[in-house]
Parts: sequence; structure tokens; C-alpha cells
Amino acid sequence: MQAINFAKVVCGGNDFIIVDGRERLPEGDLSDLARSLCDRRAGAGADGLIILVTDDELPFGMMLFNEDGSSADVSYNGSRCAGLYAYREGIASEEFSFASEAGIVGVKVSGDDVSLAIPPPKGFKMDLKVTATGGEDVTGNLADVGIPYYVIFRENLEEAWVEVVPPQLRTNRAFPLGSNVAVARPPEGGICKARFFERGVAEETPSSGSGCVAVALTAALRFGVESPVNVRTKAGDFEILFCRNGDLFSDIISAGKVSYLFRGETF
Repeated sequence: MQAINFAKVVCGGNDFIIVDGRERLPEGDLSDLARSLCDRRAGAGADGLIILVTDDELPFGMMLFNEDGSSADVSYNGSRCAGLYAYREGIASEEFSFASEAGIVGVKVSGDDVSLAIPPPKGFKMDLKVTATGGEDVTGNLADVGIPYYVIFRENLEEAWVEVVPPQLRTNRAFPLGSNVAVARPPEGGICKARFFERGVAEETPSSGSGCVAVALTAALRFGVESPVNVRTKAGDFEILFCRNGDLFSDIISAGKVSYLFRGETF
């Protein structure tokens, strides 16, 4: 069996296994590898597997697999982890860009702070009504921020409803490819408190980089809040900066702290 060197890196409570596959991709099925490495009992344990691959113009491209083996176009917490990894391992300098399935992501590393320049969202569907399991109608806002996020604004984030209904909506028939789900309080003083339920991840995630972007931008559209928006998560606060012209956004910056936990090797 091929030995695989990896690192475990965490941002905002999201942890990722990172493998440098630029010279040689790991052998076998990569989805199986993700399930194996991300298993919290029999593996290193993580929310996802990131594999760096060669790119003709940029230091690397990023492949991302969720803990259940499904693929995803991007994770911004994962992107921050990949950015710090690339800098620490000498793959890139403090400021660079890499390729993702969601577009080119810009990275700036300063100590353990990693900020991202994020591609503009692909679109929004505001006031989208979805029928949950059991027949309850839920109204939210679908934002494509590289991956789909269904954002529900709700006053009380601690009620039992939040832990029951949103996780079900990830596989609702309204979303043929599935969707991540965020539940957020309406903004108060430029701050949105939010909780996140991601497709391909069994449990609630303490934060979500893409989810914070989705919450901030939909809050701007729904409530008219201006940049910056601070998204408060169980894993800390994330500041989202942006320029807005109607329903078009540009110059989106998302910042967060990253921890390089350890290196390892499979056998």
C-alpha cells in the first residue's frame, strides 16, 4: 500500500487533512481515501480531505472531498487551511492565488491569519420556499457562493427546531445536488450570529467559511447591511468585506485564523 504524507490543519472549528498530490496523486479511489482518513475513530479524523494538484499557471489547484467521500467545489475554511499549508511547506509565498472548482481564490498569509479574496457569487434566489420533511414550509435564501447555501433568518437559534429541520433540508428535493444550510439571526449592529449544517458532514459544523460569506451577502440583500459584516459562529467571529452594486458583489474578502496541528503518514 502506498504511504501518504499528510498534515492536519484547522480553521474555525473545521478540520482538514491535506495531501500534496502535485507530483503524484494518491493511488486508488480518492473518495474511499477521504472516508478512511476523515474517520474520527479509525482515521486521522476531519471534516474533509484536501488534495493539492498541479496547475499550469498557479502554484496548485485544490480538490476537496467531504468526510463521506462526496466531492465539493470549495470550502473557504478549507481554502484558508490549504493556504497556510502551502506557505508553511514552501509551495507558495505569503500572497498567492490557487485554482478551485469555484474559481481562482486569492490568499494572503500573515502569521496564523489567512485572508481570502473570493470569487463573486454566481447568483441568489431570495424568498425560496421549501417543504421540509413532515410538510412544514420553510422560507430561506439560496446563495451560490461557490457551493450552494440555503440561508434561513430566524430570531431564536437555540430552539430545538434548528437542530431538527435544517439538517433535513440539505437533501431536500428542492436542491437536486444538495445544499448546505445556514440558520442566522437578522443582523444587529453589523453582526449576524449563525449555525451551519453542511452536506457530506454528519454533524453540525462549528463554523463554515463559505457559510459566513453566504450569510453576510444575503443579509446585505435582505436587510441592507453594509460592509463589513461580522458573522458570529460557535468557533469565533469571521469578518466579511465586500463591495455591492444592487445584487452584484465584488472584492469579497474573508479573514480567519488557522492552526497547523500536526503532520502524519499512512501505512
